[in-house]
Amino acid sequence: MSSRVKAALFAFAALFGCSSMRADFITISQPNAAYINSTTLLDFTDPDFTAVGFLSGGGETLTYDSLLEEHTVPTNWTSWNNPPAVETSTPRVGWTGAYANDPSELTITLSRAATTFGFEVGPDLMIPEETTADFYSGSKLVGTIDLFPSGNNGALLFAATSHTDPFTSVVINNLNGDDFAIARQRFQLAAVPEPGSFALLGLPLAALFAFKRARRS
Repeated sequence: MSSRVKAALFAFAALFGCSSMRADFITISQPNAAYINSTTLLDFTDPDFTAVGFLSGGGETLTYDSLLEEHTVPTNWTSWNNPPAVETSTPRVGWTGAYANDPSELTITLSRAATTFGFEVGPDLMIPEETTADFYSGSKLVGTIDLFPSGNNGALLFAATSHTDPFTSVVINNLNGDDFAIARQRFQLAAVPEPGSFALLGLPLAALFAFKRARRS
């Protein structure tokens, strides 16, 4: 076997190794110090009963596919949960039930990709209700969190990290068909690649081209 073919096979093996890398999806079960200190908080800050379609800050904009109505626990939203399950027992929340055609579902779209994204969810009814959060990178489903928060002092954190597929949107579904509120949205922006990193993107294609040329020679 010629040295050219050996080099091409090595490059092709590197290409195969890169293409077979799997996405990481690491869930965060509680808002611990590491999660809080590494993320930026986007909170609801308008007066109660204000309709809001997006929140902006820290270089990020979160856009909701239906308007949320802002409330305060326990003034006009009955209960939440207590630390360490959540950050605070008296958060400001955004409620899906006032304006949405389907208040059991909410899509949050991020203007900039985030390696970490999280939020707390509390359903309206005073019982545990299965709720899922699908984390997407573009059109790719990176991972799903499936929990049973309760409206009776049982709100829970839905948060995750992915360094291979940063998040660009999340779809929240209450599988009982109930409306719900969200609170304490946090994010960590994905790093912008260095200019030299873009050159590396061409290496797999170059390796494949070199392998084909070696096979023909």
